[in-house]
Amino acid sequence: MNKEKQRTYYKLKNFHSSYFSKHKILIFDLRKNMIGANSRLGIGLSKCENLTNLTLNLQNCYFKTIGTQKLCDGLEQCSKLTSLTINLSRNNLKDEGTLILGNRLRNVINLTTLSIDLMHNNIGELGISNLGIELGQCQNLKRLTLQLEQNYAGDQGTYDFSTGISKNKNLETLKINLKKNKLGDKGVSGLAICIQNCVKLYKISLQLQNNLIGNNGVQELSSSIQECANIQYFTLKLYQNYQITSSSIQRL
Repeated sequence: MNKEKQRTYYKLKNFHSSYFSKHKILIFDLRKNMIGANSRLGIGLSKCENLTNLTLNLQNCYFKTIGTQKLCDGLEQCSKLTSLTINLSRNNLKDEGTLILGNRLRNVINLTTLSIDLMHNNIGELGISNLGIELGQCQNLKRLTLQLEQNYAGDQGTYDFSTGISKNKNLETLKINLKKNKLGDKGVSGLAICIQNCVKLYKISLQLQNNLIGNNGVQELSSSIQECANIQYFTLKLYQNYQITSSSIQRL
């Protein structure tokens, strides 16, 4: 990363007094700043016409639904953006905020690298499933990381989320954290479908601890991995899924 062109901001007022058109690489660390729904961050980002790489740490900033919408208004205007890392954990986005985020990120068409942290946001099946469906339409994405720990995806939400992502045929790296989401074998079968359909995948990381997964889910995952000739790196965390027997783990 070119340090001469990188700018880091800890306060929004400093960003708003800068020359927007000169920004190519931006980092914001605004966690616990209580920015809320009235933030002008999106307005400023919409003026950064040359921005290519953006990192946003917005953990615990009280964004909720309206704040997310205003942020996405700005992101949609960043036509040269190729890499986006965004931490929106602990913002109580729920399904409504997540629906907006997924729908609007699909319009940032040049993204090749995307990392989203949505841990602890009270997101249910609808929000999780829609996020996967929308991101599956982002055909330029090659590297995708999703931190969804401590939400309420459930079985159906995880299944729909995973089969949605499977529509993206260009993914090369996929990292998903679904720890503590009450998903079982059906949800894992969706992940297996995703792995099989994303034929360019070579690096996969799945964190599935503290769920309701059983032997059938493990067997489906194992079969999908064995059928994928391009996979070079595979990480799977399954501890505290108490229905899985040791014999199933050994087959992996």
